[in-house]
Amino acid sequence: MDDAGRAGVPVPALDRVLHRYGLTIIILGLVGFLVTSHIPPEHEAADEEEEELV
Repeated sequence: MDDAGRAGVPVPALDRVLHRYGLTIIILGLVGFLVTSHIPPEHEAADEEEEELV
């Protein structure tokens, strides 16, 4: 097997980085999602939208 990427372009450095740090990238993404999903929405924006609909 050669060091060609999906499009036929050699990207061995990118492959090594993704292979070496893939689990770390996934864990950071999950932690970031959990943190941002617990931030409550802004109440002011919701109140303005309700006023516009009435």
